[in-house]
Amino acid sequence: MRWPRVGILSLKPKRKRLVALAALALFVIWGGAGCSGSHASTATDGVTMRLLGDNFARSQIVVQAGATLRLDDTTGGYHHLCLGRDMACNLHAAGPEDFQGNGLTISNGDVRSVVFSTSGTYEITCTIHPEMNLTVIVK
Repeated sequence: MRWPRVGILSLKPKRKRLVALAALALFVIWGGAGCSGSHASTATDGVTMRLLGDNFARSQIVVQAGATLRLDDTTGGYHHLCLGRDMACNLHAAGPEDFQGNGLTISNGDVRSVVFSTSGTYEITCTIHPEMNLTVIVK
């Protein structure tokens, strides 16, 4: 006796691909790509950005003005973060005080919180890791 095919197994290959693509889109939209805090791309209460060994979990995030960015380095690493791009701090850039000038240091096990009060686009870089750049868009 053959059992009836149910669920995703009963779908044709084209529909299976569509279901898989939809699931992937929901995973990314709801923070599965390295951030948590909000079910949408724009966070009002805050967002957590995981720091990987030599990069951010994502290259860009969107938050509302007044939101907190939590930098989670519990996966291990040592980072020196500042306003700037490609390992160079922009000593004259406006932005959260913690990132101004020479910026802040975060190391294995640390979780730091930084508030973005003013709307704008902010570039954050790590002066140790060449590919480690983050764009924070504050609305």
